[in-house]
Amino acid sequence: SLKILFSQKEYLLLLLFMVVSLLPFMIYRNYSFFSTNGFFLSYSKLIIYMISFIIVPQYLYQNKDKLFRLIKLSITIMSVYGIYQFIAYYLNLPYYHQFTMTSYGFFRITSVFKEPSYFVFVVIQYLFLRVSNVKLNMYENLAIFCASVLTFSFTVYGVLIFGVLIIYILNQKNKLLILKGFVICAILFGIIYVFVPLIQIHINDLFSFKPSSATNRVFGGMLYSFSSPIMGIGFGNFETYYQLTDANKFRIFTDTGQVNNIIFSIRLSSGLFGVIIFQVFLLIRYWKTSKKYLIIFLFSFFGWGHFNTASFFYLLMLLEIDRITTLNESQVSNQISILKSNHSSYI
Repeated sequence: SLKILFSQKEYLLLLLFMVVSLLPFMIYRNYSFFSTNGFFLSYSKLIIYMISFIIVPQYLYQNKDKLFRLIKLSITIMSVYGIYQFIAYYLNLPYYHQFTMTSYGFFRITSVFKEPSYFVFVVIQYLFLRVSNVKLNMYENLAIFCASVLTFSFTVYGVLIFGVLIIYILNQKNKLLILKGFVICAILFGIIYVFVPLIQIHINDLFSFKPSSATNRVFGGMLYSFSSPIMGIGFGNFETYYQLTDANKFRIFTDTGQVNNIIFSIRLSSGLFGVIIFQVFLLIRYWKTSKKYLIIFLFSFFGWGHFNTASFFYLLMLLEIDRITTLNESQVSNQISILKSNHSSYI
């Protein structure tokens, strides 16, 4: 792992990120909000995730066809189960799931997750398959789209529509076709707005500062994170910092200090320098090779805030696999071009 770390310069930014993330312990360990045990437990978990991210994608790529089939099967099963939840709820059929949600009188599927918006985890994997040119049959596509609709989640809708649009745009060179893509997405969004009352409520809430509105959570989380010390408060201290400081004066929809945004979450834990370093790492390493999935991945940051988690680093590993795939395909293409050129010269 050390050989990989020092052989690829971008990984040195991750090493710098880890160092910067350690600074809150050195600076604030004697403050009332700082939990040394909580910090090192979370920081140790981050180390494991980082090492896994550096090492594992190389092995997953070697069996990428099996990986793609497994992803396709798993997201299809989760989608079908979510659809069954919806049917079972209204037909009083038996089903067991600990987490269910009804908003404004609408039953919202959660599939295997705690809340409907977490279904975005399925959507991002689906978009990864689309970026990787993995074919899904009509029934698989239909199951994923239907389950996404039944979440009645603005986050899920936004990432799905935006992701499909980005893939379409970056595959097109004709400006008229690109404009057509925008028009189709606008019409689709308009249809959703007209026929899904819960989405109307979500959109109306965007222009309000009700406790449950997305705007309140996003801007409240932003104010909360940027009100914290410039070097961050350290991993494992969100809840204590929120309760023991005046940070709770910001109206965010939480009682634990957790923010609904990856960028603001990193800002809280690793400080301003940490969030800049991590963003620079993503752009330098992936912009040229994995632009489509990177844009989708970054856009999804505004819909969830769980950075130091297995799910986040799993999606980050998919980004690395896409990079490895692109580089290897480019090498193969160059070798074929050289062979053809040599053959033509010989003739």
